Order: sequence, then C-alpha cells, then structure tokens
Amino acid sequence: MSQPRTLICKEVVTINQPIGNIWAIISGFGGIKTWMPAIDSCSVEGDGISAVRTVSLKGRKINEQLEVCDAESHTISYRLLDPTGFPMLGGFGTISLVAQSANQTQLTWIADAEEVGGGGIAKIEPVFAPFIRENIATLQSHLERPASH
Repeated sequence: MSQPRTLICKEVVTINQPIGNIWAIISGFGGIKTWMPAIDSCSVEGDGISAVRTVSLKGRKINEQLEVCDAESHTISYRLLDPTGFPMLGGFGTISLVAQSANQTQLTWIADAEEVGGGGIAKIEPVFAPFIRENIATLQSHLERPASH
C-alpha cells in the first residue's frame, strides 16, 4: 500500500480546450520543455513507466521518475527523486484532466510528498505554487496558438 502523502499545493483550472488536445501535450514525459519555458533542458533515460527525466532549471538539476501515465484517466504522475534540495522526501507531481464538455477541460495539478520536514511546506509551497501556475498559464497559451503548417 502506498504511503499517505502531505499536500504541498494544488491548482485547479478550467481550460477551453478538448481533453485530447491537452493530454497530447502533457502526456509527453520528455516533451515538457515545449510548454515549460523556465526549463533549460530535459533528457529522458528509459521508456514508459519508471523512465527518468533530468530537468535543468535555473542551474538546478532535478530527476523525476514517471510513475503513472494513464490515457484512460488522463493522469500523469512523477516522483521527484531524492535529494531534491527541498525539505521533503518522496515528492510527487500529478496532473489530471477531466472533461467538463467537448471543449472544456478541468486540469488539476497536485504537488505532494511522503515526508515533509519541519517548516517544509512554508519553504516549498512559495516555490512550487508560482511555478505550477506559470506553467499552467504557458500550457494554455501554447494550446491557444494556431498550429504552424
């Protein structure tokens, strides 16, 4: 059984796009640079569940392991491999989509961890929450851009 996790932050937004359009972008585990401009580089070792991506961001390298990529439930979840440089162990990012209508999708992005050190949320949330909000906004503008031919 999985360990209970402590919520660090959660963002829920409605995007005026069909669920399939959003899933096509977020399900690409190695393709996050296309919609996360803050990322300097991203490389992936392995394929499918348990693949590890190394993300370079503002001089920091973070390794993330794919835990869930379920097209049926439109959920992707990754584990931040320790050490992360944050006062937590077993950190996770999970993005899930729910169709609200043919052209509207609710996106929920949760950051949580198996263990959060004393005062950890107060240190982690101010970093993670704006990062998540910024990337959701970038994802929305990426989806609204006309396709280039």
